[in-house]
Amino acid sequence: MITSWLKWVLWILLILALTIFTNAAGAVFLLLLTVIVPLACMAANKIAASRLEIAVAFPDTLEKEEKMQGVFTAKNSSLAPCGMVEAVLTSKNMLTGEERAAAVSFPLGARQSVEWPLRLKDSHCGKISFSMKRLRVYDLFGLTCRNILPGVRGSVAVLPNLFPLAVSLGTGGNLDKDGTDYSTEKPGYDVSEPFGIREYIPGDSLKNIHWKLTRKLDRLIVREAGLPLENSLLILYETGTADPAKPPSPSVCDAMAEVFISLIQALIADRIPHFIGWQDQNNGAFLRYSLQSEEEISGVLEKILAAGQKEDEFFCYEHYIQNFMACDFSHVVYITARPPKDIRLFAPKSRVTVLLCQDEERPEKIDEQTDVQVIPFYPAGAEQDLYSIVV
Repeated sequence: MITSWLKWVLWILLILALTIFTNAAGAVFLLLLTVIVPLACMAANKIAASRLEIAVAFPDTLEKEEKMQGVFTAKNSSLAPCGMVEAVLTSKNMLTGEERAAAVSFPLGARQSVEWPLRLKDSHCGKISFSMKRLRVYDLFGLTCRNILPGVRGSVAVLPNLFPLAVSLGTGGNLDKDGTDYSTEKPGYDVSEPFGIREYIPGDSLKNIHWKLTRKLDRLIVREAGLPLENSLLILYETGTADPAKPPSPSVCDAMAEVFISLIQALIADRIPHFIGWQDQNNGAFLRYSLQSEEEISGVLEKILAAGQKEDEFFCYEHYIQNFMACDFSHVVYITARPPKDIRLFAPKSRVTVLLCQDEERPEKIDEQTDVQVIPFYPAGAEQDLYSIVV
């Protein structure tokens, strides 16, 4: 724009010199045109910029590696032309943190509209958020520009490639396919599932007396009822990183999300109710959901695809304790790229399985913890590494 001003000033000086030395009527007329026409274009550009309409359209979802074409539309509703329109559209994968920018520029006549194709392709799943970073409208001579805040925003969900998981249930409770898990640590109230037997204590209900054993042992024996654990299985998804200079690679973030969603899908297919949870790094809230059906997966899928990694001094399970006070689940699965520390303190009586996603270029050191099953997997071989797991 500075170059355009220099050229205009030099042209005015040249015509002014011609007018002084020749005193010709034509030179005077040309001088007037040299001054008035650009000024009129500046005023017209202000009007055109105020009547400019911008829209960007993308499909709602996209498969990984699929080439998708969006449309950038600009419409000038005024009678004044736009000398040049410059737009910069930015996009960010909220899961992996990858950012891109695309720039377009074009002239736009009076009452004219144009469409420009926008191509998008991503090799990683995640929620792609896009917005208009800059929009400028120049007059025909390029002397002035109007900066516009178009408010163009949107998102595209790049869907994960899911794979089958053979999930089997380990010890740590009596979990069945109907979702009922009975504590092996303490009795409860469900007489249909006995916890054990013991001697009678004053105050015990007479209904719980085991009469056959009482007659055999010649002392009062009672049945202890089982304690059903409604919260039998918890899956935690780590979104925090200790070192902001070394965040998980996009491939690791992609693999973690695919394993997370594939595991949820496998559990629902086997009719195993469960809870999932993670720390939302964008608003500082811990999100927890109970899932039992395919429809419920659809409700949280977009939130999972937007659960990016950010610096966090606390682990996901520490955030859980801060929000829910205690872990009352008999099984805990922890999906992370961050080797856990003291996770046994979080769930002292639960069966804990850690699915640790490692970058092949910089594998993390695994701190072995007693009674904690750690299963490492890599982005390129997650399906083979986790084909069959015990939770």
